[in-house]
Parts: sequence; C-alpha cells; structure tokens
Amino acid sequence: MELDESTNHSVSHSHAGAHHAGSKKGGPAGLPVESCKRQKSLQGTELTRVPGVHAYDPSTAPPPKRSTPDSDAEAMEVDEPSFDRSTTATTIPSATAGAVVQAQHARAFVACTSIVSTTQTSSTTTTTTTTMNRMEPTIGGTIGSADVAAKISLTESDPNFTRMQDTIRKILLPEKANPVLLEVGASINRSTDFTGVAHIVVAKCIAMYREAENEVSRPKASGPTSAFTSGAASLPVPAESDNPVSYLAGCYERTFVLEKELLRRSEGCPIQEVLTEIRVQCLAYSRLLLSGAITCRWLEAKSRSECSAPDGRGSSSLHELHEEFFNSMLQEKFPPNFVVDLILGCSHEEFASIFNPVIKMLYIGMGGASYAHQGYREYLKLLRELCTVKYASSNVRPFCDLLVSNEAFLPLEVLDSPYAGLEVMHRSLLGPFLSLSLFAQDNPEVVSAFFGGDHSISPNGVSLVGRSNQTEASVLQDMMHLSRQLLCDIVHAILVNPSSRAIMLSWLVSVVKANDKRSQLRPDDMVVATDGFMINLMVVMQQLSLKVRADKVDPYYLFHPTSQLGEHQYSVSKDTCLRMTEQELIEFRAELKANPSWQQKETKFTTECMFLSVYVHHLSIVPCVQRYVRRLRYIRELQRAVTELEGTESLWKVIPHLNNQNSRSLAKWRSQLKKLHISKQSADVVLFDRSLVLRCLDFYDNLAQLLLHILGTPVTQTSSSSMIPPVSKLFSAMPAWFIEDIADFILFVIQHKPRYVSELNSAALVHLLVLLVCAPHYVSNPYLTAKLIEVMFLLSPGVQKFTEKLYLQIRTNPIAEQHLIVSLMKFYADIETTGASSEFYDKFTIRYHTSIVFKLLWENQNHRHQVIEESSNGKQFVKFINMLMNDTTFLLDESLQSLKRIHELQEAMKDQAAWTSQPREVQQSRAAQLATDERQCRSYLTLARESVDMLHYLSQDIKEPFTRPELADRLAAMLNFNLQQLCGPKCKNLKVKNGDKYGWEPRRLLNQLVDIYLHLDCDKFEQAIANDERSYRPELFEDAVSRINKAMLKSDSQIKQFQDLAARVHRVLKERREIDFSDAPEEFRDPLMDTLMEDPVLLPSGHTIDRATIVRHLLNSATDPFNRQPLQEDMLTSATDLKAKIMEWKAQKYQAARSSASASHKIGCETCPMEKKSNNDGTGAGPSSGQS
Repeated sequence: MELDESTNHSVSHSHAGAHHAGSKKGGPAGLPVESCKRQKSLQGTELTRVPGVHAYDPSTAPPPKRSTPDSDAEAMEVDEPSFDRSTTATTIPSATAGAVVQAQHARAFVACTSIVSTTQTSSTTTTTTTTMNRMEPTIGGTIGSADVAAKISLTESDPNFTRMQDTIRKILLPEKANPVLLEVGASINRSTDFTGVAHIVVAKCIAMYREAENEVSRPKASGPTSAFTSGAASLPVPAESDNPVSYLAGCYERTFVLEKELLRRSEGCPIQEVLTEIRVQCLAYSRLLLSGAITCRWLEAKSRSECSAPDGRGSSSLHELHEEFFNSMLQEKFPPNFVVDLILGCSHEEFASIFNPVIKMLYIGMGGASYAHQGYREYLKLLRELCTVKYASSNVRPFCDLLVSNEAFLPLEVLDSPYAGLEVMHRSLLGPFLSLSLFAQDNPEVVSAFFGGDHSISPNGVSLVGRSNQTEASVLQDMMHLSRQLLCDIVHAILVNPSSRAIMLSWLVSVVKANDKRSQLRPDDMVVATDGFMINLMVVMQQLSLKVRADKVDPYYLFHPTSQLGEHQYSVSKDTCLRMTEQELIEFRAELKANPSWQQKETKFTTECMFLSVYVHHLSIVPCVQRYVRRLRYIRELQRAVTELEGTESLWKVIPHLNNQNSRSLAKWRSQLKKLHISKQSADVVLFDRSLVLRCLDFYDNLAQLLLHILGTPVTQTSSSSMIPPVSKLFSAMPAWFIEDIADFILFVIQHKPRYVSELNSAALVHLLVLLVCAPHYVSNPYLTAKLIEVMFLLSPGVQKFTEKLYLQIRTNPIAEQHLIVSLMKFYADIETTGASSEFYDKFTIRYHTSIVFKLLWENQNHRHQVIEESSNGKQFVKFINMLMNDTTFLLDESLQSLKRIHELQEAMKDQAAWTSQPREVQQSRAAQLATDERQCRSYLTLARESVDMLHYLSQDIKEPFTRPELADRLAAMLNFNLQQLCGPKCKNLKVKNGDKYGWEPRRLLNQLVDIYLHLDCDKFEQAIANDERSYRPELFEDAVSRINKAMLKSDSQIKQFQDLAARVHRVLKERREIDFSDAPEEFRDPLMDTLMEDPVLLPSGHTIDRATIVRHLLNSATDPFNRQPLQEDMLTSATDLKAKIMEWKAQKYQAARSSASASHKIGCETCPMEKKSNNDGTGAGPSSGQS
C-alpha cells in the first residue's frame, strides 16, 4: 500500500481540557476515572500539545545539555518561573522544543532541591536538605527563560481563593481532606502565586511520598508559598498499591475530571492555568522518576529493603518502578493521553532510559504468550499504541525509532547461523509477536486448550465441548483476525516512519533469506521459522501490498544491483526460470548492467513491498498447503493400513508372534492417526479461514496482473491479431514458481473450499491461465502447463458445482475461443515425453485432465469448429489421435487384465474349503493382491473410459484422419481386440462382483466400440479391419451382434449397417486369398513389417520403407528406426521407381489371377456367415450356423 500519513487518525490535543472534562457519569466530553481507557486515546494519536506540555523532537533538536548548579542555595534563590499561556493551544516549534523541556525539568528540579524534610531522632528535630535530582539542569541562562508569564495572584477575600485551594486539594490529596490546606488561607498574603503553589505542592507530594502522616510539622518558611509548603508537610499517605508515577497519573487525570465543572462555575477564576500547571508538573516529575533523574522516599524504601534481603541481592528500585509502569500501561490503568504526553515531553536520553526497559519487557512477556492465554492481546495492543504515537511537527514516531535502533531488533549474528530461520523468529524483537499460532505443531498449549483432552476428534473440523465445529472455528479465527490486525498496525507504523522504514525492510528481507529453505519439499523444522510465524507475516504483507498497482511496480527489480532480493543478496539464478536457461539468464543480466540509466534507477517502496510479498507467500502459504496435502495422504494411508489389519485380525490373532507384532503396530498406528487428526483440525482453522483465503486469492490476482503487465498484454482482448504476444526476455527470466504458486493455491482451494473460489471475480487470473495454456512456449516445464490444465479441469462444472462462473469466463475468453482446444490437442501429444523418470505414468493423469476439459469445450460449437478445422488442415490432429489410440489400447488392456485377476481371486474365495486349506501367509498375500488389483482396475477404467469417450465423439464428426494408412490399421486392430475380449468365448473371465465399484460398464463399452465401427464405415476402414490378422475373424462380428441384440443396445438399422460392414470385410479377405503376394521380391517388402509396400520412401540413412510404416513410427518417436538419428517426415524421399515396379508386379499378379479364374469351369464360392444373414429377408438378427 502507499504509505500515506492520512491513513492515521489524528486526535488533536490542542484543547485538552475540553476534550477530557465532563461529568463523572462519563460521555464524549469527559470520562470517569474508572472508565478511562488508553486505547481510545493512543491509537493513531498525533502528538499535538496538551496545554503547557511542549514537544521535544529528537529529529530536529539535540539532546539538552546539563551542568551542575553552584549550590542548593543558588537554586533556592531562583524565582519560581511562570509560563506564557498564550501558546497553549498550538504545537510548539520543534526548534525550541528542547529548550522548553529543559525549562520544565529545571523548574521541577528547583522545587525538588528546595524541599526541606525533617527527621526526628532521639526526640531531637534535625533539618536536612534532600536533593532529589541526580541530573543538574542548566538552561543556558535564567531558568524558564523560554516560557515566562505573569504569576496568578489572588487575595484572601477573593471568592475564588477558597475554590482554588479546594481544587488543588481534590487533585493532589484525593483520599481525604487535609485540614492543613483548608487553613492556609489565613497565612497567604495578597501576592500568592497559585501556579507556583501548585508546582511546589506537586514536588512536595513526590518528596514526601509514603512518608508517615503523623510526622512532626516543619517550621514554616516565609514567602508567598509558605502556607502551601508547610501544609504539604502533612500530606496523606497514598494507597499501598500505588507508586509515585501512578499517583502522578491519578493527579493528571483528576485535572481533566474537574476542569469542565470548575470552568463553568468559576467565572473569572484562572483555574485552567493552575490545572495546566499541575498537569505539566505531573508529567515532568513522572519523566524524572522513570529516567532515574530523581528519587523519593518510596524508591529509597525499596532500595533499603532490597539491600537488607537475606541474599543481599534484589532488583533495583528503578527497575521495579519500570515494571509497575509497564504493567500499568499493559492493564490500561493510566488515564487517556498520559503516556502520549509523557512521550511528547521526553528528551532523547530520557525517552531511551524510560522505554528501552519497556521494549525488553514486551519482548520477554510476548515470548511466553500464546492463544491459549488471553494476555497476548495486551502486549500487542500496547506495542501498537506506542508505535502509532508521533510528533505533529515532523511525523516522527519516536518509539519506532527506538525500537529499530535496539540491537535486539535484528541481531546480526543470527543471520550467519545454520538455524537462521528459527533464530530470527526467537531472537529478533518482533519475532515473538509474529509467532502466535494455532498450528498444533507450533504450540502444544494450543492442542491441550482447543483440540486435545476429552474433546471428540473429527477429521472434518474443530470439536470443543458445548459448541459446534463451525462455531468454535469461527471463534478461533476471530482471535487470529484481532492479533493479525494489531500486527499489521505495528509493522505499518514502523514503515510509515521515514527513519525506521529502511531497517524494517531489511528485517523483512532477512526473514525471507533466513527461511529460504522453507521452499524445499521437506524442510527441517529445526532450521526454519514455524508455519504460524510465516502465515502472520504473510497477512501483514498482504495488507501492505493491497493497493499496489501493477503499473507502479518496477518489473526489473529482481535483477537490479541494489535490489535486496536481487543478484547480490538473494539470487534468482538458483530458481528455475519460466523459460530461460542459466546461461541465458547470465547474458540477460549482462545486457541490463550495460545500460547506465537502468543502474541509476531508484527503487520505490511499492516495488519492494510487492516483491517481498511474493517471496513471503512463497515461503508461507505454499509450504503450509503442501504440508496439509501430505498430512491428508498420511491419514489415508494409515487409515487404510489400520482397516486392512483390523480386517485380517481373525487370521493373525491365533498366531502368537503375529498377534504381538500386529497388536503393537495397530496401537502405534491408531495413536499416530489421532495426532494427525488433531494437526489437521488445527490446520483447518488456520488455512480455511475465509478471509485469509480470499486475501490470498486477491493477492495472486494482483500478481497475475503484474505478470500480464510484463507480457505487455491487457487483461481483455477483442482483436484477433496479436492475441498471444511474443514472450519477452523479462518474462522468461522470472522464477517459475511465480506461476506454480498461483496454480498450487488455486488447486488447494478448489479441492477443499470450492465455495471460496466462486466468490472470486478475477479477470486477470483467468486471462493469465488461458494465455499460458494457449501459449505453452511461454514456459519450459511441461508439468507447470499440466498443473494449469488441472486448474481448468477442477473448475469444470462436472467436477465442481460452485465454479461454473469461472469456467464460463475461461470458455468465453477471446483467446480461448481461437486457441485453447487446439492447444490442448497439441499438449496431449507433446506430454508423451517429459524427461522425468515417471513420465510414462504421469501422462495418463495429465491426459485425463486434458480430455475432460476438451470434452466440455467440444460441446460448444465455436470450439468444435476449431477442432474440425485443425483436423483438415494440419498434421497435429493426426499425432493427437495417434496418442489417443495408444492410451486407449494400453488402458483397456490393463483394465481387462486387472478384471481377470479380480475374477480369478473372487472365484477362489468362493470355495471356502480350498481357500482355508491354504497357508495363512498365502491367504494374506492373495488378499493384499486383490486390494491392489481393485485399486489399479478402478484407476485404469476411469482413464480408459475418457479415452474411449473421446474416440467416440471425435469419430462421429471427423472421419478422414482416422482412415489414414498410418492410423487406420492400428485403430481397427485395437477395436477388434477389445471386441473379442467383450464378446469372445473368454468374456466370462471379466465378470466380477460389484463391477460398479470399479467403474466397470461392459455394455457401455461395447456400445461405444460398435458406434466407432459405424462412424468410420467406409472402404478404407474395411481394408484396415481386414488387415488385422491377430484378432479379426468372421465369427467375432456374429457374436457381437448376438450380444447387442440381447442387451438391446442398437436399433435394427444400426445392426443392419454393422452386419453389412462385416460382410464387406469378408469379401475383401476372400479377394485377397485369390491373389497370393507371398512370393513378392525382397526389395518390395517392408523391412520392419515384412509386408508388401504400397508407397515406398527412402530414408536419409539409405533404407527403404513403406510410407505408412515410417509415418506411424514418427508419430511416436522422431527418430530413424535403423540408427536412432533424428528424423522428420519432411526428410522422407519418395522412391518413385521402386513404387512403379511394385505396381507393375501387382498388376501382373492381378492379371494372372483373372486368367486363372476364366480358365476354370467352376469357381467355388465361399460365402461369409454375415453375408448369408444380410441376404435374408429379415433384419439379420439372430446367430448363423454357417462358417467360411
């Protein structure tokens, strides 16, 4: 996001009295003491001045210099200074702020050194001077010279005189009336200075803090303030739970509570100036106490008690004061604006000495916090409120500066540690705040608090006593939302502060570098940060990059020399690029470096923020998703193992050694299964948080916009020209995981929470998805393209009912309408070889996803037209059909073999006597084999069904490619073989129990195979059927007709067409028997198939081969079959002379056959059974007994 200061809500304190005054019932004008909350006043507070409290801006004014006064007597002789009230409603310029603060401290110092305390020893009164200041202030001249005003003097007869006394008493002595203050009026002369009186009494209250109430009165001093100073000698003892700072904060608060009421009733009484002076002194003395500049009897008593401890040790009294100050802030005991005004008046040294202990206590306290305890909220709120305090004059946030200047903010030594990821999380100041987690593996306390104990465990969600899963998950997610919003506010405050932004960015980059190993498939948890830490950081980065536009991001950032994520710090070269090789990447960087203007380009925060967010997502949500998927797989495998072992318990229970071993294994697996379910429940709460998922989808949509911007293509495109732009070098150099992360996360959400995807309205994501599938040359990794096709597959309405809107966007995309279905055909063929060791089995799953998408697009006339046009124009369709036939042949063969093995085992189990007579080990082995065959059969049949479906609907509208010489023979052989399996004499071996469980539908398969015969019914296909010497026989079609009639799969006309096809095939075979080509010369024979060549061609290697044979080979492998050298179809040369010789030789054979037939008086006519049936007057239904 743009770091705009206007996003912070500013609360003006220029009229603090009006803001805080009000009745004790509370309200907008004022709040009672017990209802004053720090949160309302500190969040996003802009430090304009409370009247009489002036800002010290360390960014513009140097720390004040202090020198030692000559003596206490000199300090006593200085007149009490007064402050000019004419500027109380404005912010004092920062240039004089330091001097004003010095003046306030000096005035407080004078009061402290002028207090004379009396102690009584052995009935003798001894007067001693208590010097409370350990720092000796000097203002470079007269004390208070920066702010001087007339004293406020009232006569005893003035009606406001008593009211003024009573007000001071209520503020400073709230617990009970002090008769001394009520009687001072008689001894005050006409020149009484009430501002000085207030100042002196505050000083005396601190000096006498916790002093015995019945202490002997001091001798009265002379002067206008003598009555107040002597009266202060018998101040009441504050409550035992109070400390000096708490007492001063209470006085500060009571000035606001009384202000409005007194101003309304006291016309003409200068009460506001006195109240302002009291506030000034309360803040000044609080700073002096907390910084250790002065002490008081409370602190001295603490020190004496510590020194007298039995072990002689103990924390310092100042440390204890800091702890109580910290706890008061944590528990929101201070009045509104007290801490803000306290910060505002601090010098640089004071601020560091007061709030460095606060930072340490925040770090220590948060280190032991978790969601299992509610205390974590207070720590986060306090840090957020301190970080959002800023000076109005310069927008500097002092606490942010102090935080990042602390050595523990990012300990440099941890970056070189082999456990850098984990140590950055534990040892950096922000680490504990970001470590809050609900993942079971991150915090065992969370398990016992929310997911363990006696709670019922369900794999589907969190289950706590008395609440539904959904409700409890919602409660836990609300806890996460609150903490993450506070974390976002904290990091945002540090980043908008100009002086701390660079250090904060360095911290973020260091976290990314330290946790680089999280991108590995199985990272070591002892080396990297936890999932909870990284997810919290991801949410923070999402908020920061929410409004970053793609056109505001420098796409060359990763390759810039000054990039913290670039070449010198975090090299992209170790990541696989979308298309570039490592050498090409080096050359590309060299080209960029040669451009001087590019090297001088300044990086903006929006660019750093966007790319940091991309890397944080890569190291957070993606590993969490991968871990979740692995956990689900473990659960399924363990559950299967437990089920199988329980199912055979009756067999191994009676064998002692097996009983012991299997019982232990069963108990161990059940325990592991329970733990995995608990881990899954906790992960469900975090990863399936609706707001988190939608924010991730929005972020990846922004990333898609950036990638499209790099490609130079708009999100929508209506022009057919240049729809697919040429790939740029910059896009080719981008890390491949940019795209892979998008695909992985969308796949995860679709599979587990498809409703969330239905809420996504992302034109950029859809456009990028379509573009990358339609232009596979954009990426070099075929598995990445396969993953994008899988996204399309899961978005299909037949797979997910909630994603129809997104699928419609894909189908109607202008690029998809022209290129998608053709690109799918090409990819279907190209995925045959990927270079991976598992490529043979990978291709079936990839092609299954492709075929589903293809079938849905085929239903649309626009996309169907593209396929038909491609089938008539290019060779790509032929290659596609060849691979489709290969898959169908293999998958049907494997499916039928698995069915035969299942049938055999099921039949063996029927004979209980024979089955039980086998050794138990054999029984277990065969039962395990049955389970394996069932799984394989189910998988193969699923894949085979889609392959046959595709052949079925393609052959209905497209015929010519299927009848080409290189395809027709193989297709006919495949159809004949499977028809024989379904209708031949051994078809009973395919009968299994509960065939629907495996997806076995023999009637449907038979119906589709017969349809394909009918779709391709032509002369060329007749020849191809007749060429099959392995499976074809005339009785095959007769058996098929019988079963079709029995199952009523086809109409009479279709059956008649099928019988006619069989008869024509038989005639072709009869004609071939009449002509014997077996004596063909060797040069006429195909060297691979040993058949008579029809169209011989010459290879570059010098070999001659039939064109149909070599083209069929090239469809599967682009190599010369004789020497394995690369070979393309355009490299073939027609052997024209040899072809002419073959044609001449065949003509001679035909002529000889005709001559032999005419010389014969009688030619025996063998009639095919199907011909007999087709010549009957009936429909041809029913079997025939004739044989050829």
